[in-house]
Amino acid sequence: IVLFAGVAMNFILAYILILSLLLINGKSIQNPNAVIGNISKDSKSIEKIFPQDKITEINGKKIEKWEDISKVIDEVAKSDQKDTPMKISLERGIEKVNLEIGLTYNEEDKRYYLGVIPEFKLEKYGFIEAIKDSGTVFNRIIEETLSGIKQLVTGKLKRTDMSGPIGIIKVVGDASKGGLEVLTWLTIMLSVNIGIFNLLPFPALDGGRIIFVILEIIGIKVDKKLEEKVHIVGMMLLFGMLIYATGNDIMNMMEK
Repeated sequence: IVLFAGVAMNFILAYILILSLLLINGKSIQNPNAVIGNISKDSKSIEKIFPQDKITEINGKKIEKWEDISKVIDEVAKSDQKDTPMKISLERGIEKVNLEIGLTYNEEDKRYYLGVIPEFKLEKYGFIEAIKDSGTVFNRIIEETLSGIKQLVTGKLKRTDMSGPIGIIKVVGDASKGGLEVLTWLTIMLSVNIGIFNLLPFPALDGGRIIFVILEIIGIKVDKKLEEKVHIVGMMLLFGMLIYATGNDIMNMMEK
């Protein structure tokens, strides 16, 4: 119970902070109608379509909801007309506007797009709903953390992707410039990461000590001196990892 307590508090802190942020900030609800919220700066729609415009037709096809825009764009992108400007009708307040706008090609994603972003509105969370969604967010963070550990073990992470104490201090400093909310999300991430790391079945960590306790519970006697030596070796390896991570931070700073 004592060995699990520290990890439990890491997870409880993270969950409470997530719940608090959801209750304070509310949730973003997409307007189901074809109302524009924003426009991509690198698209051909910039300076032609504006926020709050409501698209009613594209190439003669009626647009009633946001999904209709995606369907028409996909059809045009797959046809021979993808490089031909589309005829778009929209409502701008009480005014009806007709435009001709071509699709923008994204080299990175290898796809065509109009460059319009839907309108989102903030709504307050109900307490029960916030509890449920906080659990979903918490589980997602755990999955991403485990995925990161897997990449680290399998060698898929590059040296420059890893951070030690110096790197973490820099990240915290950068996050503080983004305000309390960004700093809170960083606290959540670090708290979950520390909790999971401590649960790893590695000597000297809580997870490693729990293994020895489980062995005793199932009746396997472990020499206490041997257990102590195992934890000492584990501690030395952890210090080695700490020194490597710190050196890695210094190398990253020098390269930048």
